[in-house]
Parts: sequence; structure tokens; C-alpha cells
Amino acid sequence: MQPKPYDQLVGDLEVRSYEMALIDIDLSETPDPDPYQFWAESQIEAGQNYAQWQNTTASTYLEQARQTSSIELRKKLYRNFQVLFDEELPSLPLFFIVCITMLSRIRSKTFALVRSTTLPTVLTTCIYGIS
Repeated sequence: MQPKPYDQLVGDLEVRSYEMALIDIDLSETPDPDPYQFWAESQIEAGQNYAQWQNTTASTYLEQARQTSSIELRKKLYRNFQVLFDEELPSLPLFFIVCITMLSRIRSKTFALVRSTTLPTVLTTCIYGIS
């Protein structure tokens, strides 16, 4: 694996010219954790379905989740999608950041406040100690 300049990497992704790519998927700008653009079959050719995953049932779940106003139904559809994703694993998620805020015994340390937008529906403020 060789690092590439950003412009070349984007070009390779657009024409699907790669064996492996490490990509950051940020759903923080979406109202739901809507992974449609990354996993729907309609996004294989010109979208961001870089894994070129073809699963009609998963795509249907994502499309239905985008169209319903029922929060409970959306939860169910996203969960169904996640089950299929887990079974076929078209991509290997490397990590998922979870921030835990600790406020006890703040005395002699300097703290930095970091706003995390890795969770799409929850904005979390994390406090990290700096020595």
C-alpha cells in the first residue's frame, strides 16, 4: 500500500481504480445515521459506494428509512441494514470513537474541550487531560 496525493486518491476512487482504500465516513452532517450514499446499489457507479457492494435488500432498507417519518420504523430499517452489513461485511470498519466525559478530581491539570461530531445524532463534548 502506497500513500497518494489527495487529488490522485480522489481520482482513483471516482474511477474505482484501487485494490484497497482507507476512507473516513463522516455521517455527522446527516439528520439520521444515513449511510445511503456509501452502501446503496445506486451509488456504485457514480456515488460513494467504493466497496461496490450489491445487496438489493440492504439498499431497499436504506431507501425506505430515508422516506419514512416514523422514528421507530427508521430504527428498525437501519437495524435490518446493519444485520445484512454484518453478515456480508462489504467493508471492515476499523474503529468507532466513543467519548466518555470525566469531571471528577479536576485540580492541577489543564483540560482541552474537544467537540466530537463522530456520532451523527449526538454532539458530544469530550474533555481530555493535557499534562
